[in-house]
Amino acid sequence: MKIFEVFKGTWMVLVGMVILLSILVACQDNDGETIFKEQNYYYSFEEKIPLYTVENRYVLRYDTIPVKNAESIKLKVMFPEISISWRNDKTAIVDLGNKGASIEIMDYLMDFENLYTIQPLFRLKEGLEMPVTDELVIGFSQTNEAEVRSLHKLLKVTILETNSVFQHLRVVRGADALKIANQYQESGLVDFAHPNFLIFAAPF
Repeated sequence: MKIFEVFKGTWMVLVGMVILLSILVACQDNDGETIFKEQNYYYSFEEKIPLYTVENRYVLRYDTIPVKNAESIKLKVMFPEISISWRNDKTAIVDLGNKGASIEIMDYLMDFENLYTIQPLFRLKEGLEMPVTDELVIGFSQTNEAEVRSLHKLLKVTILETNSVFQHLRVVRGADALKIANQYQESGLVDFAHPNFLIFAAPF
């Protein structure tokens, strides 16, 4: 009986180690870089696509086109460890570098008058970055048009463009475009809804 109990205890330890190792492997991307696995996702029509938060990297979306050099210098003077990559005229991705200083830096960024939204940087499991800004796109049939207009009002979005395929929307300052896109999809009123991701193909 004692031999069995010892064997059982050893077996449970081994099972626990295997589970822990599996979790650690699951929290690394294809290059071995550690990422935080969170309950984030977007919808590709009805399918939930997992999104992984990249540690210490954020997407800054400006309300109006900033002077890039001035903005970069302002950040670098206060926090020399920051690196900044401009993706277009109004969007930058910052790498905070030092995890311990991230809260202080984020508090500082929140006071920037021209910053419209700040979002974590997401990536797919395969490694493709999926930056979320302040925009989303939805598609719906005319039969749901009145209900969708009511949802627009509830979620306080601005319509940027409407055509025969989709509507291009903008969220209010400080809102979470990923969360709002998911709310549209989960309402059952739209055919598709997802953030207007800034996706850049890698050069060949």
